[in-house]
Amino acid sequence: MSRPAFLRRSLTGPASAAMATVLAEASPPLAPLATARGLVVFPCKNGLQCTYHLMRAGESLMEEDGVLMTNPLFLTNRENALSSKGTAQVERSASILSALPADMAVSQVRYSLAANSLDTANLLGRELCIGRDRLVPEFNFME
Repeated sequence: MSRPAFLRRSLTGPASAAMATVLAEASPPLAPLATARGLVVFPCKNGLQCTYHLMRAGESLMEEDGVLMTNPLFLTNRENALSSKGTAQVERSASILSALPADMAVSQVRYSLAANSLDTANLLGRELCIGRDRLVPEFNFME
């Protein structure tokens, strides 16, 4: 029960009618149920609102030399930066992504902290005109 309704019900005596009228005029109408887009109830009947495009980072200098490193501490070194072939791969992918319809357009890029992933994200941001505030490292929360 809302507070104004509780007060209207509890008022008695000759002044109660006047007080109930004042409270009825002062109380706001009931708001409709929230229809927040961020709330997902499972099982999801209407589908999700977001579209995700998964993309591998372009070829790195080390991959070009045939060296595969899996140590995450080493991946952040500039020796693992994009090669010229990797840059061409990312530019080709950016042209494909820019041709998507407006409802599937890229609005945010999430990337790993590996050097080639960072370079890929920066290149995508430049090619797709995505601001620095929407180039988000991997350790932030998704949706």
